[in-house]
Amino acid sequence: LDHLLAMEQITEEEYYQRSLDAFNRYLGNKTKYQDQWWSLQEKYYKWWKKQAEDAANDRYEADKKAAEKAYEAEKEKLEKLKDANDDLLDAYKSRVDYQKKQLSRKGDERSYDQEVAEANKRIADLKAQIEVLSLDDSAKSKAQRLELQEELDDELLQLENKMYDRSADVQSDALDDSLDEYSRYIKAQNTLLDEQLNRLSKQHDAILDNLKSTLDATLNNISAMFQQMLAETENAVAQINSLLASIDVSSKSGIAQMQQALVNEGYNLGN
Repeated sequence: LDHLLAMEQITEEEYYQRSLDAFNRYLGNKTKYQDQWWSLQEKYYKWWKKQAEDAANDRYEADKKAAEKAYEAEKEKLEKLKDANDDLLDAYKSRVDYQKKQLSRKGDERSYDQEVAEANKRIADLKAQIEVLSLDDSAKSKAQRLELQEELDDELLQLENKMYDRSADVQSDALDDSLDEYSRYIKAQNTLLDEQLNRLSKQHDAILDNLKSTLDATLNNISAMFQQMLAETENAVAQINSLLASIDVSSKSGIAQMQQALVNEGYNLGN
């Protein structure tokens, strides 16, 4: 049997079962085989225990891998949504910055007079002075009119520039307000996504904890079953020893009595 096992012509389970069957056939009154039988039983139980533990660990690793895969997939989906929102925000910022830059470029060419009333008053005064001087055809009056006209033209140009700049500032402020509002909206959406990610992470941790608890419970059950199997086997060996000690196996009648006693006890070393 050892050779067959080494050559992998039989499995470990077949090896132990066939060995136990062989010991059952030859045990009878040959008490010297009982220690070997017990050693073989113990090896078999240990092998069975390892098989059960390996199966439980394999199941745990498979469930853990599936949970990890589901978690990573959901996490990736939520992170992509966040990235998409960030892209939208960046695009909106770029558009706003461009529009503000255009307004700023136009505003660089003009400036707005916030004191429009005073500018208009100066313009009105200049026009009135020019009107009075227009009644005098002297050279001095003409020179004064030209000087005042230049001053009037400067005032009109400054007023026009300031009015244009004011209009651009108002539009820029409106764009800033819309950007702030959209930024708040995106941040609120990302906050919700962060909350979902946190909940998903907690659910994931809970699943792993549950899988680990299940594994621990399974291993504990396997250990308890293993100890019970050893105890039952030890008890069976003790019963056999007690039975053999009470029977004289030096004669054929004694051997027959022992075999009949074993049958009456319902003892089967193969179970």
